[in-house]
Amino acid sequence: TRLQGDWSSDVCSSDLVNKNKTIPVQVIVRESCQVCDAVLMKLSSYIRRGGNIDVDIFNIDINRQLPGNRQGFITPAVWVNDQLWYFGDFSLDEFHLKIKAITPHPKSKIHA
Repeated sequence: TRLQGDWSSDVCSSDLVNKNKTIPVQVIVRESCQVCDAVLMKLSSYIRRGGNIDVDIFNIDINRQLPGNRQGFITPAVWVNDQLWYFGDFSLDEFHLKIKAITPHPKSKIHA
């Protein structure tokens, strides 16, 4: 499953090359995980508010084949740019600050 967002409204015209670049986010979830549902809702909300992320969701109850060195023992697990950022729930404000730090022209504020 994939969720996508775009910061394009926040990118100035001289930066059109960067407007379609998205940060890859992978989320490992399972069916009966309420925290997983909450994390997916946060990421979906982040995208709706302009977050420039591309989310791939891996449900280990459906498909046990995970990318790279990912594990499915603790869910949810959130990987950004091939780095583990979170096990479990997280603050959307903190997430935005971390995304902003790795984005060339980030939106300065997001309303969670």
